[in-house]
Amino acid sequence: MRAVMIIWLLCACAAIVTAITPRWHTPESRLHAMERLRLSASQVGARERTGRNDGPLVEAYLRAAGARRGDPWCMALPVWAHRRVADSIGLKSVWPTTASTQTFAAWAERLGRLATAPPQPGDVIVWRVPGQWQGHAETLERFLGHGWWTTIAGNVTSGARTTAAIRDGGGCSRMRRNINHPLGRMFVRALIAPQP
Repeated sequence: MRAVMIIWLLCACAAIVTAITPRWHTPESRLHAMERLRLSASQVGARERTGRNDGPLVEAYLRAAGARRGDPWCMALPVWAHRRVADSIGLKSVWPTTASTQTFAAWAERLGRLATAPPQPGDVIVWRVPGQWQGHAETLERFLGHGWWTTIAGNVTSGARTTAAIRDGGGCSRMRRNINHPLGRMFVRALIAPQP
């Protein structure tokens, strides 16, 4: 009888853990994040045509995020990559169709999709100007130690200072950021864990 109770308790605990473990922390979601990261990294070097958030690639990112030519596109890049990866494996995307960093962060907060473990490659980091809707988003690529990461960033100026608040920069670049410190006047609002 005691053995039956122990087995029953173990099964009950396993069911509870399975029920409360977010599905975006599965190995499949991590693979999805890494593929999204790979696709985003393949865009490093993409440039705006006239410096006004335009050009064929930038406009493709903006369309994927439901935005128009001329809109800021830092958040549109990870949304574009996410949709391309989801479509390629036949998944329906649950990400919001938005190029707004703050709308994306609010969605993640509302649905409990914030990263709860240490940051991982493929997580999306969102910064925010205190008291304003403006912000910036990048995808974490590689941990360098002591809070430093390389990131894949859209709508930035390559070679800019690592702590500069760079928006409307003109291209897609690999950046070096310390996620424990402000980005210019902006502070980290959210780290969003990947999920299909």
